[in-house]
Amino acid sequence: FLNSETFSKSDDLMRDLGINSYLITPLFYNGKLTGSFSLASEHKILFDEDYINFARQIADAIAITLEQITYRKELSEKNKDISDNIEYSRRIQQSVMPPESFMQAIIPESFIIFKQRDVIGGDFYWCDRKGDKIFIALGDCTGHGVSGALLSILCSNIISQAIKEYNMFDPGLILDFLN
Repeated sequence: FLNSETFSKSDDLMRDLGINSYLITPLFYNGKLTGSFSLASEHKILFDEDYINFARQIADAIAITLEQITYRKELSEKNKDISDNIEYSRRIQQSVMPPESFMQAIIPESFIIFKQRDVIGGDFYWCDRKGDKIFIALGDCTGHGVSGALLSILCSNIISQAIKEYNMFDPGLILDFLN
């Protein structure tokens, strides 16, 4: 707490502005000084004990607001990171599934309706041709979100391996291999 009698020579600007009382209340965030809340008045010794306590309450409210803004910003950044990762995972999952044009080349009047509950998940389709045989698989792996998507990618690859590398053509054998 400063008044006009305790100003230093460097405070001449305040006096020139008509400031005769000045109150600085520190702002603490997570136990660290992060700034200050300042009040100035043209009146001498305006700041009594009640006023100082009121200023401290305002400073505490400002500190809480700054903390909330910081948390909101951090949360927003984390949500963006999560959303970006999920979108990237969706592109990876979709890259494992054959495009509709590939399926239409194998089965000319075919179409795909693929609507997962979430952005990524356990639903998948797979299609391939080996010789004169056409293989189609529709799957729903246990789980939703990332865990289901990982399983769907694994299942697509294992089905492909069973048919292409091990020449398994019987659906029961392929399911056993998948298991």
